[in-house]
Amino acid sequence: MAYGSEREIAYRVIVEGLSRPLHPVIRDEVYRIGREALVNAFRHAKAGNIEVQVEYTSAHLRVVARDYGCGIEPCVLQAGREGHWGLPGMRERAERIGAKVR
Repeated sequence: MAYGSEREIAYRVIVEGLSRPLHPVIRDEVYRIGREALVNAFRHAKAGNIEVQVEYTSAHLRVVARDYGCGIEPCVLQAGREGHWGLPGMRERAERIGAKVR
């Protein structure tokens, strides 16, 4: 997949467990958090591989977005980037539904 450039990025999704219905608010917030994580990975990570893991258990739903790219500067990871709402927005959405972004 090429995203805004000519380089190829390997992308895969792994789903573990049986999917189950989620409350619409939780479903929508999880979607938006995951989407933002992926957009960030494709735009900023310079990754050759991006992977999303969705894990359903009886106790929780976990979504992990991994990229094998250049990483995030600690100051950006902590406070976000001036004029951007990606990371702070992900944290706010997670807090609203009782989730955590790590």
